[in-house]
Amino acid sequence: MIEIRGHARGGQGMVTAFEILAKIFSEVDDFQVQAFPAFGVERTGAPIQAFLRVSREKILNRSNIYYPHLVVVFDETLIKQVPVLNGLREEGAILLNTNSKIEDIKLETKNVYTVPATQISLDKGLGSKSLPIVNAAMIGAIIKILDIDVNLVAKIIAENVPSKPKENSESAIIATKSIIKSNEIKDDLKKYLNEDSLDDKKLDKDKVTKVNDQILDFPSWDKPMSINKTGNWRVVTPKYEEKPPPCSTNCPAGTDVRLFVKQTSEGNFDEAFSTIYEFNPFASTCGRVCPHFCQQSCNRIELDSGLNIGAIEKYLGDKGIKRKFIKSPITKSEKIAVIGSGPAGLTAA
Repeated sequence: MIEIRGHARGGQGMVTAFEILAKIFSEVDDFQVQAFPAFGVERTGAPIQAFLRVSREKILNRSNIYYPHLVVVFDETLIKQVPVLNGLREEGAILLNTNSKIEDIKLETKNVYTVPATQISLDKGLGSKSLPIVNAAMIGAIIKILDIDVNLVAKIIAENVPSKPKENSESAIIATKSIIKSNEIKDDLKKYLNEDSLDDKKLDKDKVTKVNDQILDFPSWDKPMSINKTGNWRVVTPKYEEKPPPCSTNCPAGTDVRLFVKQTSEGNFDEAFSTIYEFNPFASTCGRVCPHFCQQSCNRIELDSGLNIGAIEKYLGDKGIKRKFIKSPITKSEKIAVIGSGPAGLTAA
């Protein structure tokens, strides 16, 4: 089995390229294939990964590829951002989309292939100068490395690309003629296509588990759990963290919005009014004229719709006007003039 890991930027067509490669291998011979991407909500231009397994036997491994035979880099600037060579096998190689000379490329591995996929794609009008679509050219380079019939590949590419089938097919053919490899490459990666991944003679003894001399073709652990270093997840308990609600923190009057809404929902209207009155003696007025920053920042907006806090405040204010207020005694002789008749000014007064 051969394992290939790809690194690209969102929008370069790598995911489509690996899907097409899977179709190519399944059609050219009796291969089992597995192709899938690894990305979330990345924007166009963000680093992403894709994985491809090709085998003569059934593929049971569904994990990401950590020890690839071939690393394919669609954008050479990723080398400085992403550890693209992580886990590359000693006999493995890297295919790099670049116009640079191989002798000028400084990498930890000497097994390097290069192809000017960007230039090929631009010449064929695939994508734009800011975001060329290089997937067809990279497919051509990969099938050249693995010695697959380019004419059959060109046909499959033409049938599976969303647009410009002729240009995509031609870019793949040009790429097969433009690929360059370093002098250090001695290993033929094609041989891994026909290798049995469970061949005892080919196994990495540090990575494969045996039980009673039987090779296990699935993840397993046969040592004491005390040496299974899993980090601190076994002893750490998740804890709910309650943070200040945005409705309360965005209230200019400093009212505990969350509390009076809760009290209202429980039918405790007098308590709810008292909660507002502690900071704002004009609940009825503010319920009508305040822009309600609390309501604008309500967390429920992202869930369904924001809570109508203004209507609740207005209701409590109208209801609270009827209650009897105890006049507070005057304890200071100084007088203060408050300029401003908005909610903040009225509350301050």
